[in-house]
Amino acid sequence: MISVCMVTYNHEKWISQAIEGVLMQITKFRIELVIGDDCSKDRTKEIINTYYKKYPEIIRPYFNKENYGLSVNFSQLLNCCNGDYIAICEGDDFWTDRDKLQKQVEFLDSNPEFILTSHNFSKLFESTRDT
Repeated sequence: MISVCMVTYNHEKWISQAIEGVLMQITKFRIELVIGDDCSKDRTKEIINTYYKKYPEIIRPYFNKENYGLSVNFSQLLNCCNGDYIAICEGDDFWTDRDKLQKQVEFLDSNPEFILTSHNFSKLFESTRDT
C-alpha cells in the first residue's frame, strides 16, 4: 500500500483537482489518501468531507482545531500514514499521469538502493493559465 500525504490550508480552488489526481491513479496496490487541513477559513474542509463520504475506504481526513502551520501539520500527517511508501501531493497541486504511483513503486521495488523518486512538473499560473 502507498499513502498519499496531502497537506492543505485554504485550497478551496484547487483541492478537488488535487484529490481527483489521486483517485484517478491506476495501481496494482491499495492507496490511502491522508489529508490534513490546517483549519482553513474557506470551503476546503467541506469539499474534503464531500469526497470522504464518497470514498471512505480511500480517504482519511484530519482537521486541525487550530492553525499549526505547514511544518507541524505536515509532521503530524506523516505520522498518520500507514503505507510502505509515502507520496506527497499538496492541496494546491495535482497529478496528470494516471500511472504515476505505479511507475514510482515499480521503480523503488526494483531498485532497493534508491529511497525516493521525483518527476518533472509544470507550474500553472492561475492568473494567466500559462505554464
